[in-house]
Amino acid sequence: MQVKFKNGIITECSSPTEQKLFKSGESAGWILNFSLLGDITSDDVDKMLTSDNLSELTFIANGENDVETTFTLLNYNRVSSAVIRYSEPQNKSRVDIQLIKGV
Repeated sequence: MQVKFKNGIITECSSPTEQKLFKSGESAGWILNFSLLGDITSDDVDKMLTSDNLSELTFIANGENDVETTFTLLNYNRVSSAVIRYSEPQNKSRVDIQLIKGV
């Protein structure tokens, strides 16, 4: 799977998961979790994770018979965490990201 940020940057990623948040029984927003995969450094993460760039995330997956499936998630505007797990070789690094909207 790949993710395309609003500014056009495309990188490999894990499948995203969204979680609905509630406060005192009322809707309070959403959390989005996914991981960026590949040769990614903290400088790369800083370029990708800007408020404007997070506002439009398009996820691209190739399914059976190379049929491309895409879906877009909108209006995420804040990063609550980003953890880089470097590994050897460098192109196997993983950045676990948690984004929020409406909170």
